[in-house]
This record gives sequence, C-alpha cells and structure tokens, in this order.
Amino acid sequence: YSTLIGLLAFKPPGEVLRDVKATSWPALRSAWRFWPFVHTVSFSHAVPMDLKLLWVDIMEVIWVTILSKVANEDKNAKLKEDSGAEVLAV
Repeated sequence: YSTLIGLLAFKPPGEVLRDVKATSWPALRSAWRFWPFVHTVSFSHAVPMDLKLLWVDIMEVIWVTILSKVANEDKNAKLKEDSGAEVLAV
C-alpha cells in the first residue's frame, strides 16, 4: 500500500522505502488482528452464501481504511516530531 501510494505521488525512491519500512510492521500487526476475524466469519454459517461476496467486499473496504489510517499515523507522528524540534530550536 505504502509503495503504491508513494510511487503514484512521485516521491523519491528513498522516501518511499522509508515509508514502507515505517508502516510495514504496524500494517502487519493490524492484518493479524483483522483478517482472522473476517475469515472466521466468512467460513462460518454466519453469512448466508448469497451475501458472502458482499461481506468480503465490505471487509476489503474496511481493510483499506485501516491501512490508510496506519500509514497516516506514521506521517502525523513525524509531523509532530518535526514541529517539536522546530519549537526547541527556536
């Protein structure tokens, strides 16, 4: 996700790599929390057969939202650090 977003924003490769390194572990932890629940519900009888595709599509939209949140939390933390460094420098 971070790689594609960085490349589409025409960021330098070094910056894209830093973003990927910063967001990979939090994204993986989020995936471990999210997808087992989704698959447990998907493979159970909780979702009727004719609604399974809708269920999975909704979960994918939620997953992309989670990935976006994880990627932007890192950027927000970086902005706060930069602001704090500027205040200390002044």
